[in-house]
Amino acid sequence: MMNTMKDIGEFVLTIDKMRNQFDEIKRRYDKHAGFKIGLQNNYSHFCSLEKIRKQKICCSSDDIEISTYPFYISKEFARLIYVRCNCCGTCYVPSIDFDLSHYYAKIYASHVQSFRKFYPFYSNDNPFFETSAFERMKKRALKHLLFVNDKESQTLLDIGSGVGLSLYFAKSKTKYAYELDESCHSILQDELNVRMIDIFKDDIHVDGIIASHFLEHLFIEELPIMIDRLYKILNPNGILVVEVPRGGEAISKMKKEKSRYKIMYEPHTISFSTRGLYNIMKKSNFIIKGITHDNIFEGEKLCNNIEDNSLVCICTKK
Repeated sequence: MMNTMKDIGEFVLTIDKMRNQFDEIKRRYDKHAGFKIGLQNNYSHFCSLEKIRKQKICCSSDDIEISTYPFYISKEFARLIYVRCNCCGTCYVPSIDFDLSHYYAKIYASHVQSFRKFYPFYSNDNPFFETSAFERMKKRALKHLLFVNDKESQTLLDIGSGVGLSLYFAKSKTKYAYELDESCHSILQDELNVRMIDIFKDDIHVDGIIASHFLEHLFIEELPIMIDRLYKILNPNGILVVEVPRGGEAISKMKKEKSRYKIMYEPHTISFSTRGLYNIMKKSNFIIKGITHDNIFEGEKLCNNIEDNSLVCICTKK
C-alpha cells in the first residue's frame, strides 16, 4: 500500500511537471505565432535610396549604411529599416507607413506605459510610488529641474510630459505640458493644474523647456521642425534640457559585438549619438552649454561634459 501511494504521488508530480512544461511551450508558441501573424498582416516597407540621402539631419555625410530594424519587441517597428550614419553614429527610421502619433497615443500608452492608468495618479494609494521605476523617474525629474534652473518666477514647459513628474516637483507657478497620450491629460490638468498646449498652434514663450525621452520618438523629418519650434518658444537666456537614450552607442556596440544583448530602445525611431545630437541642436542656433559624451568616438570632446547614463544636452539661446 505504501509503495502504491508513493508511486501515485510521484506520478502526480511527474504529470504536474509535464503540464508546466507544456504550458510554457504553449506560451512561447502563442507568442511566436501571434508575432508571425502580425508580420503577415503588415507588408514589408521599402524606401528609395534617393530619399534617404536627402535626410541629412545629423550630418552632411553620405557615408551611411542600412540594416533591418535592430530591435525585436514591436511588430509595427520590427519590419522597418534602419539607417546609420558612419560619420556620427546616429541612426534613424527613414520611412514609416503607419500613423506614428496614433501608435504612441494609443498602443504605446496602453502597452508600455500602463502605470499611467491609475487615477487619481497622485494619490497615496498608488502602488507605482513604491516601485524602483518611480524612484528612477523622480531622480531624473529633479535632475532636469536643477539643470533648467527651476524657480517660482519662471515659466516651464514639459515636452512629452507623461504623468508630469517634473511639473509635479517644479517650483514654477506657470506650467505647460505637451503630451499626446490622452490618458495623461486629466492627470496633468485636474491634479497638477497644468495647461495643456499644442506647441505648433499656441503662442507661448517660456523660460525653461524639458524634453526628456521624447525626441527619439519623432519621425526623422519632424525632428528639425520640432527643435526649431522649441527655439522660438524659449525666451532669450532660457534653458532647454534634452535627454535621450544612448541609442547610437547601443547600436554601435551591437554592430561590433554582433549581439542584441541589452538592446532595449524600442519603439524608438531615432538612436542618437553625442555628435549627432550636438549637430542637430547647433543647426537650430542653440548655444550648447554641456552634453554627455558617448563611447562611439573615444576622446572626442565637443563641449563641457555631463556625467549621466543617458545622453543629456543643456542648451540656451541669446
